[in-house]
Amino acid sequence: MTPDPMEHAWWLGSRAAGVVALLAMATAVGLGLALAARVTRDPARMRLLGGLHQHAALTALVAIAVHGIALLGDGFLHPSVADVAVPFVMDRERVWTGLGVTGGWVAALLGLSYWLRDRLGPRRWRAAHRLTTLAYVLSVLHALGAGTDAAEPWMLVLVVGSGAPVLFLLVLRVLPAPPDGTPGFRRLRVAAVAAESPGVRSFRLEPVDRRPLAPATPGQSVPVRVPVPGHGVLQRAYSLSAAPSAATHRISVARDGVVSTHLHEAVRAGDVLEVGEPVGAFGLDPTPARPVVLLGAGIGVTPLLAMLARLAAERSPREVWWVQVARSREELPFAEEVAAHVARLPRARAHVHLTGERGRPTAADVLALGVPPDAAFH
Repeated sequence: MTPDPMEHAWWLGSRAAGVVALLAMATAVGLGLALAARVTRDPARMRLLGGLHQHAALTALVAIAVHGIALLGDGFLHPSVADVAVPFVMDRERVWTGLGVTGGWVAALLGLSYWLRDRLGPRRWRAAHRLTTLAYVLSVLHALGAGTDAAEPWMLVLVVGSGAPVLFLLVLRVLPAPPDGTPGFRRLRVAAVAAESPGVRSFRLEPVDRRPLAPATPGQSVPVRVPVPGHGVLQRAYSLSAAPSAATHRISVARDGVVSTHLHEAVRAGDVLEVGEPVGAFGLDPTPARPVVLLGAGIGVTPLLAMLARLAAERSPREVWWVQVARSREELPFAEEVAAHVARLPRARAHVHLTGERGRPTAADVLALGVPPDAAFH
């Protein structure tokens, strides 16, 4: 016999919370798939979708908790705490109820992982979030198998209406990525963003399609295309600031122009940029025994940093001089990274010239450090 809702307030509350949880989960999963499928490339819209996704997920978690807690007061089922917290122990609709409890715990763990996202990193965070679709599917099976309203037409309409967009976005997500809109450019995801100094940020980029990146040499740069509100699609080239690899690129950007300011203010980990292949003839002198001088000021050190990283990775026996110019210690980027690279080179020396204390360096200042005049200056 179906209980009278007016005499079973706890049951009614649990029922209503279950419906809210199902709708909120469908919304959260749909928005998450939309973000993953890159339905828009506009950073502002992506952040809006991301905010809605987080609020829908939080609503779903609260509704799931209310759904289970309210059920404890139901005078019709009389469930125990174990019945609503441990999968497959409730006597009524054991399998379908167990699937719902499992889905609730999966959703709860994914919700808790939000607070650990910085430790997990973007790649693990995305891998873990693939389970959100599983949590949603389990909730649908639970609603149709164990729900009081499973056979009601309105419930079937609700499940189909909320599930159809999720299914469409899931298919869109698993289909191969469309070719880039601009020949010679590829879609690279921002895997991490790091502040190097108050005015410099590094962006580590990895290919969305996971195919190897085009070969590069230290000293080269890559063109980056971004849509900037009010300016259209703009392009600027940035030097690779780490030793090139087939898996990732790193660019380091000073906040000094329209595109650079946009990257600082609007681009976050998880965003996708259009990046061209490495270009440029600037590179390390290949003479094995010739001393190398890497001299740079401000953000101009980025291609030299890639050269230093390559020399350090190879444990080069060459005599290496690193001379970096900055206004002050506070504005000196990459200090720890440079120190680590220099420590791996047996014949390396590092010097910092602060213009706030000594003015701009001259050629005589550089030679006064003991730099060999016949060195390869970069």
